[in-house]
Amino acid sequence: MCNLYDIVISNGCVIDTSQAINGIRNVGINGHKISTVTDKPLNAEFEIDATDCLVLPGLIDFHTHLYYGGSEYGLKPDYLLSQGVTAAVDAGTSGSAGFESFYHSIILNSSLHIRAFLSIGATGLSDPNHHQNYEYSNINIKKLKLLKERYPNQILGLKVAMSKRDVGELGLQPLRSAISIAEEIGNLSVCVHSTNPPCDIENLISEMRPGDILCHCYHGTGSSIIDENNMVKKEILKARERGVIFDIANGISHCSHKVTQNAIIQKFLPDIISSDIVSFAYGRSKRNKCLPYVMSKMLEMGMNLNDVVRAVTEVPAKMMHMENQIGTLKSGSWADISILKLENHNVAYEDADKEYYYGNKLLVPKMTIRNGQVTFCQIDFNNISKAT
Repeated sequence: MCNLYDIVISNGCVIDTSQAINGIRNVGINGHKISTVTDKPLNAEFEIDATDCLVLPGLIDFHTHLYYGGSEYGLKPDYLLSQGVTAAVDAGTSGSAGFESFYHSIILNSSLHIRAFLSIGATGLSDPNHHQNYEYSNINIKKLKLLKERYPNQILGLKVAMSKRDVGELGLQPLRSAISIAEEIGNLSVCVHSTNPPCDIENLISEMRPGDILCHCYHGTGSSIIDENNMVKKEILKARERGVIFDIANGISHCSHKVTQNAIIQKFLPDIISSDIVSFAYGRSKRNKCLPYVMSKMLEMGMNLNDVVRAVTEVPAKMMHMENQIGTLKSGSWADISILKLENHNVAYEDADKEYYYGNKLLVPKMTIRNGQVTFCQIDFNNISKAT
């Protein structure tokens, strides 16, 4: 007797880099979990025909701002479901003073898996016109420790914005404070905003440890990862060798197409592709509409599809300490799936310098399944049938 699955996604091109799968497969779901990925036919109560589509583990947006109601940057997390995103990391929107509110009002009430970095500035990000305070007296180390003890799974690390406007005359001291506190608390990464740093980026990255994240890694404001000859700097290559993680965190002010293209030509690819989505960019900015938009740009600029998928599934899942749960289609993992279609569209991608890069392909979300439930279905995706 054949197994009857709750849902089968059939005939799609399944890409799961955690299992080295890239080809036409059928995905069987029972309840909230993935049961199987196979090239054999499967019987199900509901069948979703994904012909001509990509079937991926639910996308993970590793750099977002989701503290809705607590920050002008904050976007309602569940908006991301329509973009194929089923898990996200908030990149320091909240500091120690606001995290309890963020957790109880937003994280607990979202359908997404959400993890967070805490800003070392107690008040975190409030709005674009007010800078963070990184004076040591404004860092509540005692509260940061308490929060990590109370929410060990939700808090991944600390965030520090190493830009001139945020650190002022403090130079590298906020980064050194963040690393010292992270080591004192234990097992915490530090996420480092690198746009327009207060020093040469070589000096900044020399302070960073294995597992720390350089976000906005392709920015072009101030000292960047490429030199005057458009070559990736040796200190950047050495940092990768010792385990520093590079995240594009595209944003609206943090990506230079010149830097991105030169890095990709030299095979210096991002470990993580994330959107750095904020409330005032979502769906309306030519620089950063959503995660699939950034993924599409990276494809157009020369990354291969496998590397793009790995950077939005397998790698961020590991950084969230959730490998084998999300970012994969392994048996027993959460049934979080993104179905997208690579369609012909003329696209004008804008960067922080208002330079355009023109493409003709776009990854269009068609369906999102989170926890075994369909949470988004594009109106033109009518490939669902019920067994009779």
